[in-house]
Amino acid sequence: MANYSEVTFGPGYPDMFEDIAALYNATSRPDNPDHVDLDGEYFRRSYERLRIDPEDDVATATTPELGLVGMGIVTESARPDMGYVSVMVHPAARRIGIGSRLLSTIEDMVVQRGLSWAEGNVPSYRPEALRFATKRGYSVEWTWLKMMHHRLDSVRALGAPQEYTIIDIPDERAEEWAALQNAIFEGQFRYRPVTGEYLVEMRKRGDLRNGLAVFAMKGNQPVGYCLGLVMHSADPSVGKRLLIHGIGVVPEHRGRGLGRSLCTTVMHRAARMGMREAELVVDSTNTAAIRMYEAIGFGQRYKRHWLSKKLVE
Repeated sequence: MANYSEVTFGPGYPDMFEDIAALYNATSRPDNPDHVDLDGEYFRRSYERLRIDPEDDVATATTPELGLVGMGIVTESARPDMGYVSVMVHPAARRIGIGSRLLSTIEDMVVQRGLSWAEGNVPSYRPEALRFATKRGYSVEWTWLKMMHHRLDSVRALGAPQEYTIIDIPDERAEEWAALQNAIFEGQFRYRPVTGEYLVEMRKRGDLRNGLAVFAMKGNQPVGYCLGLVMHSADPSVGKRLLIHGIGVVPEHRGRGLGRSLCTTVMHRAARMGMREAELVVDSTNTAAIRMYEAIGFGQRYKRHWLSKKLVE
């Protein structure tokens, strides 16, 4: 176990993504029931997509023996007065105050940015992390449910219901996709509006492959969509995993099987691209969506609790 006197605290540093991957894998592997080793390239793309600057948005803890043993991150939240925070500490360096020091540092960073609130999330398989957060003034606001599908090769693409068609979303229709998603999810918990540029950027980076973004069409009007991203693993035995990044149908076209058709289309295509597993998160109170996912082979895994804390009165 690391000794606190050996720990050096400081900001993030350029090109630290392989170190982040090593810390994540060491932290996640012992208790995450769906852990997949991730590599530095995965974190580089993620930080780029989320506009996280390691030197400005990250606080680190290092030791001579283990290198990076802890880090805290501050990034944007959907609320303009709130910053999103997260802390990760290597199992061999816990219970010596590193997590508390990093959390205090990134909370100060939130306040320095003129924000009043901090938020983050904790998985249900880490009850000690939930106790850590609540002891420091965070309160649970909302809960996600994580779901997994382990046999994409068994998925049959269901055709679109009568009077509907399913088509790919090309870059030229990216703004239509953004407008549709924003209309469906406006006002929901911490929803952050998107732009068509976001879809185009994901495709350029390789996170979104052609064929994994689809519309449900009624005539010439898009009334639903599904977006699947590729998760890259550092473990060659696992390969790539599909992330159902977004799926929605406008209210007046729900209850007709469109969601199931959209999701199975993307899953079937991902299987043909060599992906074997899929994952998604859903509001734990959205029983209709959970039943739909279970009907196409997803199983419930664990929950993620979203917490928040007011830092400035």
